Amino acid sequence: MKESEFNVIEENDVNGITIYNTQSGGVLDLDAAHTNELNLYRKGAAALDGDFEEALKMGGMLVDDDVDERRMLMLESLSARFANDYLGLTIAPTLACNFRCPYCYEKGCSHPTMSEETMTDIAEFVRSGYSGINDLHVDWYGGEPLLCVDMIERLTKELRGAIRQGATYSAGMVTNGYLLTREIAQKLADCQIGSVQITIDGSKRDHDSRRVPADGRPTYDAIIDNIISCADVLQITIRVNVDESNSKEVDALIDELDAKGLRGKVAIYLAAVDNVNDTCSNDIHCFSQRGFSQVETFFMDKASERGFNVIPFTPYEPGVCCAVSLNSFVIDPLGRLFKCWDEVGKGECAVGNVREGVKANSNYLKWMEYLPNDPVCGECVMFPACMGGCPHAAMEGQRKCASVKFNARQRMRLACNYQYSHEANHDV
Repeated sequence: MKESEFNVIEENDVNGITIYNTQSGGVLDLDAAHTNELNLYRKGAAALDGDFEEALKMGGMLVDDDVDERRMLMLESLSARFANDYLGLTIAPTLACNFRCPYCYEKGCSHPTMSEETMTDIAEFVRSGYSGINDLHVDWYGGEPLLCVDMIERLTKELRGAIRQGATYSAGMVTNGYLLTREIAQKLADCQIGSVQITIDGSKRDHDSRRVPADGRPTYDAIIDNIISCADVLQITIRVNVDESNSKEVDALIDELDAKGLRGKVAIYLAAVDNVNDTCSNDIHCFSQRGFSQVETFFMDKASERGFNVIPFTPYEPGVCCAVSLNSFVIDPLGRLFKCWDEVGKGECAVGNVREGVKANSNYLKWMEYLPNDPVCGECVMFPACMGGCPHAAMEGQRKCASVKFNARQRMRLACNYQYSHEANHDV
């Protein structure tokens, strides 16, 4: 056995070390005795205790001597990307929205709403080309999908009927939450929409100055009230959008959510506003990833201390991104097919349509041919955690390192202090 080249090691507070494996996501917090045992093993001076060795193997920290981890990583990634037993659809029933957010990358797009004919074509697209799949997952997107609840109900029924008996169907939604009443939440649950992501732009003061409807009225209180009302019906995750102009009050947001009684009822995470369509100008000042990682660490610490569900490390995803996966598509209201969320509604980026099917045009081939082959990324210990980052950014010649590259050690401390882990984690 040998130590994995994807181990990140940090000294801990008990004269030992903490090991995080970026491929498995496993975290091991070792005391001084186990650290000394591992050091002796490295020198060839002693064998490992059986239970200790098994824990290291299960966490991915020890691998067989003949394993080429980087080649195996690429094989797993390609296998996941080109699997044909799964279909993932991101469906935007409308590109219209009841908000006018200053950083929205869909600014400048037309705002059509899906027709009855297009809904029928989507169901037939699945039935004719993917009826034999084992799993269909749908993410409802927009625009604002809650403007089209009736449409979602009908299309859900048709999509369920388009896949074979015994196949699984699941769904999620990204929404601003302004229209999410308890009655609508129950309708979404009936459509097997198990998880809903709702976006908040920092504290009440910051949010109400940025995420506003056309009439300019404040929206924060209404959204929070909706979350409180629906948290027992849907699994809700709050995404907190931040840039340099609103990051200083993220602790105020945590205080506000705690005061509203949302501790333990919702998951919460921080997301940096991206520079899409020249977003990062004027009043919006986007972070560098290193700068964002510092704010993220503070936020995770504060939220965890307050008892909110914060996951320091997300599980390894070998498929990289849905945009480069064979059976993943974004469908706009006109029935056009895209590979990337950032391109939805832009006809020149389409890879076909639901009526005529997928076209192997240059747009399609650039995604299918994509490989995360940046040599700097390939040598990075964090490579499994991001697989080279956003493919869209890479194609534009940008290297967008994940924030975990800059705050992994702080996340390791968080994982140990608050004992958050996924199934790959083991305590020693």
